[in-house]
Amino acid sequence: MGARSDSGSAAAELQPKIWDGKGADGNPFTVYYQDGRWDYVNAHSLRPLDTKNLVTRITVWC
Repeated sequence: MGARSDSGSAAAELQPKIWDGKGADGNPFTVYYQDGRWDYVNAHSLRPLDTKNLVTRITVWC
């Protein structure tokens, strides 16, 4: 049996990922903003979002 080597720490893997706002990878989702508005992003689309409005919730449609 060989020795096991981990390439990264578990903490690094749990860090939240910051979405670049450039599109949906595989599932559509809805972004809800603090001011009550929302944006729907279709799967595999490149729809831009409001980058000046705070997001309070995201629903990913599976």
